[in-house]
Amino acid sequence: QVPPNLSEDWSAMLEAGCNDFGGISPGVTPDYVSPEKAWPSLVSLSETVSRANKMLLPRLPIYASYIQDYDTCITWLSFARKASPLRA
Repeated sequence: QVPPNLSEDWSAMLEAGCNDFGGISPGVTPDYVSPEKAWPSLVSLSETVSRANKMLLPRLPIYASYIQDYDTCITWLSFARKASPLRA
């Protein structure tokens, strides 16, 4: 995990193997760890990620390898996403 607001050399991060920019939320919350560093624009970050032939996707707080009951998990995630005030 690499916080994209602490360096603007995102291409180097991706080349080094970064596959998780962490939980970024520009315009919604500040970075509580480094509040003096604003989150980057999702458009700018997405463009850099695209140039590296990768995709910037929403990060879920669950990993597929930990799902034991897929149907229940999908039902819960669908409900949680609809109920969330911050929809991706």
